[in-house]
Amino acid sequence: MQLMKRITGAGLAVMAVVALVTAIWPAVAGLVSGLLVTVLGTGTGTLLVLVTRWVRGELAWRRELRTMPPVDAAPYGAATPAPVFAEMRESA
Repeated sequence: MQLMKRITGAGLAVMAVVALVTAIWPAVAGLVSGLLVTVLGTGTGTLLVLVTRWVRGELAWRRELRTMPPVDAAPYGAATPAPVFAEMRESA
């Protein structure tokens, strides 16, 4: 008799949990999908900002490089001139 009560109670508990989960599942799914969209949007925005800053830096560096006169090759045995900014960036 005690076993039957335990089995019946367990069955009713399982049915109650299933009913509860079924009732709140749309809210949980909405919350999880909203969180996922927020994370994806934030990641995409961050990447967009970083790529934009990198591209602007590259374009500025190329503009600066175009304004510099070409570096002449020093004859053999002559003192080597100090490197210019563009040469330092390429060697880094």
